[in-house]
Formats: sequence, structure tokens, C-alpha cells
Amino acid sequence: MTVAMAANSLEALELKLQDEDEEDRDESRSYYQWATSEWEYEAWRGDLFKGISKELREASGRDEIAAFRENLYLSMTNVLKELGKERFFDPFVVQNPTLFVTVTDDDTAEVVENNSAKVLSTPAAYAEFVNRYEK
Repeated sequence: MTVAMAANSLEALELKLQDEDEEDRDESRSYYQWATSEWEYEAWRGDLFKGISKELREASGRDEIAAFRENLYLSMTNVLKELGKERFFDPFVVQNPTLFVTVTDDDTAEVVENNSAKVLSTPAAYAEFVNRYEK
């Protein structure tokens, strides 16, 4: 299990879309906007997360994997919430960022994303986020 930070910008999204055929851009927008594997800063500063990732892989609580994962997602959401309260993201954005926790290669990813975004976002931003693939 690996913990990583990912971020993107509107500028990076637009550059990514420019690489697409013009007729495919609108169709590809939601995917490139929300798939963290396509983001400019996927696994950014991974060196900072090596220790916690190792601890997670070796944690004894993994025997109860469902509870372990739920606790991990809650902890990650709470970290983002605290960073938001401390206005950590203010210098980096023109608008409020959309914050969420995700998990790769897992059928529960969208549920994890939606649940964390609900805690981390304004009601209006959350409503837009949960409909992100409907456009």
C-alpha cells in the first residue's frame, strides 16, 4: 500500500487536452480532469511518503482490511480538511481547489472520492463533483 499526493492545475489540464484530437477533447475532458493518474503532479514528492507507506504495508491492523482501509481514508480526508482550515492551499490556487481522496485499481474508488469530497467541499462544489462524469 502506497500513499501519494497528486495535484493538477487548469493550465496542465488544458495542455493535456491540446494533445488530444480536437473532436475528442470534450469527451476526454472529464477523464483528464478527474483521473489522478493523468495529472501533472501525480505522486509528487513521493520521497516524503516512503516512511508512512512502509508503515502501512507492515501494519498489524491490516488483518481487518475493511476497517483498516476505512480508517486510512478517514485519516487522509482529515489531513486535507485540516490543511484547508489552515489555508494551506490559498497560495496555490486562483479558485478553491477540489479536494478528495482516491484509491487506484479498486471498485470503491468513486465512493471513496465522493465521500471525501463531501467532507472537504462546499455544497455547490460537491454537487458539481458528484456529477463530474455526467457532462
